[in-house]
Amino acid sequence: MAIRRLSILFALPFLFLSAASPAAAASSLRGTTRGDLSFAGGEWHYGLGLRVDGLFAPDEAWSFIIRGHLGLWDGESEAEIQRAYLEYSSGAVRLRLGRQAVAWGIGWFFRPTDLITPRLFLAEEEERPGKDLLFLGIATSDLGGLEFAAGEGLFGLRSGFVIGRSELRLLGIWEGEVKTLGFDLQGGLAGLYMEAAYAWTADPAAGRPVLLLGWKRAIGEGRLFYAEYLHDGRGRIFPRQNYLALGLKIPRDELTEYTLAALVSLDDGGIVASGLVSLVLSDRADLQAGVGVVLGPENTDFALAAAGARFNLSATLKYYF
Repeated sequence: MAIRRLSILFALPFLFLSAASPAAAASSLRGTTRGDLSFAGGEWHYGLGLRVDGLFAPDEAWSFIIRGHLGLWDGESEAEIQRAYLEYSSGAVRLRLGRQAVAWGIGWFFRPTDLITPRLFLAEEEERPGKDLLFLGIATSDLGGLEFAAGEGLFGLRSGFVIGRSELRLLGIWEGEVKTLGFDLQGGLAGLYMEAAYAWTADPAAGRPVLLLGWKRAIGEGRLFYAEYLHDGRGRIFPRQNYLALGLKIPRDELTEYTLAALVSLDDGGIVASGLVSLVLSDRADLQAGVGVVLGPENTDFALAAAGARFNLSATLKYYF
């Protein structure tokens, strides 16, 4: 659709009008500049990006959110509108129309039911891609409720239920010829959580399941340990079927956090190990440094796709207007 590839030059007038409107009860404009430097496959790569986020809210119920992005990666430029939607929120009802992101699923590394606008592994939620959708959410309790999403050839419905200390969510998605049923379950299970999806086309009996079993536990002060097993019968995420992801988040202080992660293929023995350091320099500046390395036999899928080590350095500056 046309909104997908709109130039950022089209978005900026709306942002400045929103920020300057005297009738607005709440409005804001924020710019984020990010620079990336990485080394992979024996080559250096660089990237520069400018993102502008605008909010215009004439009253407590209505708001308009827009985000434009202008980027340069290894000399290739791109410009797009990542978010542009009108939102109405009143009591238990929330309605959004336009280019937006929908986050479903509960997994730390894997999310089998995150099918509408899926995020990359361990990426920040705001980095999700956007789609042109109608979204309706109706909250029936603090955790339960009903959500509906439609647009770009898909229809999705998810409902939540609170059962004692646990939360169960059931969902169905119809995209083209593919139908998917799924669920996630968390809370009150000693740190255990589950997520599963079953997709098919013409014959429901010929579908293939995707199952996530996870465990999260707090260790010491602020440390979080994650362990997730994934069985992917569809081969949608990786070419193999059985994987194990392990992670540990270690906050050094309020400004610094270390993340250690490992992804293991239980079918061919391939391993990807990575470490990330996130440092908040100020309320306007962040710094991240990460390194990843492929381990295990030489003929694994991971080794064939990205042999050797990878290094990445990112710096982010934020501007508020």
